[in-house]
Amino acid sequence: MEYSIRLIMVLSGSVAFLTWEIMNRLLGNKMKARWKRNLLLIPLFFYLFPLAYYKNHIVDFYHMLGLFQCWGRVQQLEGKLDKTFSVVFRNGSVMLSKPMKTLIILEIIAFCCSLIILIFKMKKYRNVQKNIMSEESGIITDGEQKILQQIKEEIKLKTNVKCIKICKDESPFASGIRKKIIAMPVEEKLKESNWCSILRHELAHIKHGDMWWGALAVVVVAVHWYNPLNYYYVYKLLCVNEEYADEFAVSNMNRGEKVEYCKLLIDLSEKNSEISVLKIGFGKNSKNNIKKRIELIMRKGKSYMIVAMVIGMLMIMAGTFSVFAYEVPLETKDVESNFPLETEEEFIIGEIEVEKIPYDDYFIDEFGREYSIEVQDTMAHCNHSYVKGIRKFHSKKGVGCRIDYYNAKRCKKCGYIVEESFNHTETWEKCPH
Repeated sequence: MEYSIRLIMVLSGSVAFLTWEIMNRLLGNKMKARWKRNLLLIPLFFYLFPLAYYKNHIVDFYHMLGLFQCWGRVQQLEGKLDKTFSVVFRNGSVMLSKPMKTLIILEIIAFCCSLIILIFKMKKYRNVQKNIMSEESGIITDGEQKILQQIKEEIKLKTNVKCIKICKDESPFASGIRKKIIAMPVEEKLKESNWCSILRHELAHIKHGDMWWGALAVVVVAVHWYNPLNYYYVYKLLCVNEEYADEFAVSNMNRGEKVEYCKLLIDLSEKNSEISVLKIGFGKNSKNNIKKRIELIMRKGKSYMIVAMVIGMLMIMAGTFSVFAYEVPLETKDVESNFPLETEEEFIIGEIEVEKIPYDDYFIDEFGREYSIEVQDTMAHCNHSYVKGIRKFHSKKGVGCRIDYYNAKRCKKCGYIVEESFNHTETWEKCPH
């Protein structure tokens, strides 16, 4: 897992979603649907964005806030490089370790499966849209169109919405990512108040962007099809979208009007009520979910804004913590070990106190710590985190010697040395070291 960005994305999204699920159960579904739905969108970011690539920046951010100072930004490596998952480029050829070959094969298989699922979902969406338009068998009256326009103005919805009547015995639903459609069964005779309730509910879905969020949820399933928790996440997102639309539709209703709304919900739920991302319907839920929706409609929910903000922070922290399971792959590159010999020399004659040098070639950081530089052919190159210091290079010249000083910096993670500029040279006629 530590080298698979895909698995870390699954882990981050799943942890964020489980945090939401636990907190929602602890609150007993008392939080308003608006906050529940908005918080439930956070895992989408973790599922689809490769946050692990920015692992070091996340640690720096927490350190800036004064949090988790015990976590080092980088791990100190004492001259050892893990080559378990390695890719070597040399003379135009590529050499892979066996674990890396296996990982690449698995990633290719996962990608192909994701591509197949996406193509299948896109084809299914196009077929659904064609079927909806082919089933159109009636037009709404001028009065119904006027009500639709009034509600759109009331909720400040500027999106073009086409309302049609279909012959299929199905509860009303909204559909369409680019072209928004509200479909009503042609044989359904609704009084004006019920017509308004249904339109407010379906227009709420459009206003909240539920079709777009549903499409992203489908992408999550396609990309991470092997994770069973994703399917439960999509189901919860659809259910909470319905609760949010109900909450929006009944926001200005008195108790009597809410009772009528619930009766209408029960009546229409007896029709074809398959829950789907492609068609978001007024009564498209199971009986248990319909019962839960009615309870939420009749109960006065509390805002819990502060609690929602705390839960959101917990979800974000839980999701970002998961990226620490990811180890950023190291790249290797060849580095020349030739250093300039043209220097300003300082000759020292006579017996003077000479500092001891632990190695012929070493680096001293700004804290006085010494690091041997033994091999310069191949150095690890990574997402560097440098510390400044001085590089000292001791070389023999007959019986004498010289030490070249370079202003340099060293990566705390892989030990890679970068020389910034030449400092000075010290030369001895007789080597005292």
